[in-house]
Amino acid sequence: MNTMAQIATSTLPAVLAISGSDSSGGAGMQADLKTMLACGVFGMSAITALTAQNTTGVRSIQDTKPDILADQINMVFEDIPPVAVKIGMVSATDIIDVIAERLTFHHATNIVLDPVLIFVLHLGVRGAAIATVISQMLSALWVLRFLTGRQAELKIGFRGFQPDFACIRRIETLGVSSFVMSFTDSLVQIACNATLLTFGGDIYISVMTVLNSVRQIAQTPVMAIADGATAVISFNYGAKAYSRVRGAIRFMTQLAFGYTALSWLLISLFPAAFIRIFNQDAAMLCAAIPSLHIYFFGFVMMAFQYSGQSTFKSLNRAGFAVFFSLLRKAFIVVPLTLLLPYCWNLGVSGVFAAEPVSNCIGGLACYFTMRHVVMPELKMEN
Repeated sequence: MNTMAQIATSTLPAVLAISGSDSSGGAGMQADLKTMLACGVFGMSAITALTAQNTTGVRSIQDTKPDILADQINMVFEDIPPVAVKIGMVSATDIIDVIAERLTFHHATNIVLDPVLIFVLHLGVRGAAIATVISQMLSALWVLRFLTGRQAELKIGFRGFQPDFACIRRIETLGVSSFVMSFTDSLVQIACNATLLTFGGDIYISVMTVLNSVRQIAQTPVMAIADGATAVISFNYGAKAYSRVRGAIRFMTQLAFGYTALSWLLISLFPAAFIRIFNQDAAMLCAAIPSLHIYFFGFVMMAFQYSGQSTFKSLNRAGFAVFFSLLRKAFIVVPLTLLLPYCWNLGVSGVFAAEPVSNCIGGLACYFTMRHVVMPELKMEN
C-alpha cells in the first residue's frame, strides 16, 4: 500500500465505489470520489465501464471486461477492506454477476440493495420495492436501538407501557389527511401515466416524472412552512391566545404566498435549468418546457391549500382537512386528467392543465372555508 493511502485510511473510513467513468466529471466514478472526499471518506474505485459523455448526453460506452473488474475488487479488499460499498452504473449481466460473486466472496457489508435484488435475483421493480422496505425497517431498528441505548438523553422505555387508545384514535384522525394526500398523489400519478401513454407516449410519461420531481423540490419549503406553523397554532389555540393564532395563520399564509410566487417566477423564467437537474436529453427538454409552463401555472395557489390544511389540522378539524385533501386530487385532478385531453383537442396539454385548475379551485376553496369557518371563532380572546 502506498504512503498516501496508508495515511488516509489510518484516519478516514474507506468506501469502495463500483460504477462507470464519466469523462465530463459530473457523474459516475468521478462524482462518487468527489462526494466521498467532501464527506471525509477515503474513496476507492472499481470501474464498470468507460463512457464518452458530457452534460448534453452519452455518445459511447465500453464495458469493462469481467475479469478486469473482478481483479479491481479483489485488489481493494485484499489491501484496504472497505466499510461500505456503493454500486452505481452497471450495464451488463456478466458485470452484475461478477460484482455479486466477488462481494459475496469477500463478505462485503453495507451494500446498496437495489442492483442485487433487481438484477441478480431477477425481481425487477419488485426488487426495488423490497429493497426500500428493507432499508426502512433497518433504519427504524437503528433509531430504536439509539433511543434505547446509552447515548440518548431521553430514552424510550416499554416497562409499564399501556396504550391510550382514545389518544391514538385522535392522533390517527388528524393523520388521515396526510395519508389521504399521499394516497391521492399516487392515484393521480396512475391516471396521468395511463392518459399520457395514450395521447403522448413514453416521452410524456418521462416528462411528467421530471415535472413531479421539480414540483416536489419547489413545494417542500412551503410544506415546511405549513408544518412548522402547526405547533405554534396548536399551542396558542390551547392557551386560548386567539390573537396569536390569527397572527400565526396570517404570517404562515403570507410567507407561503411569497415563497410560491417567487418559485413560480423562477420556474417560469428558467424552465430549462430546472428540467436539466433531472434530464438533459434535447428531445425531453423540447417536450418538457411547454408542459412545465402549463403544469406550474397558478403554483402560487398551493400556498392557500397548505395554509388551510395546516390550520384545520392544528385546530383538530380533521373532517375539513380530509375533505379538502380529497377535493383537490380525487375529485378534481383525476376526473380532469381523464376528461380534458378529449376537450378542444388539448391532448397531453389537458393532462398537465389538470394540476393548475385543481390548485386554483381546491386551494381557494380550502382557504376561504378556513377563513369563514375557523377565523370567526378566533375573534374573541379569553
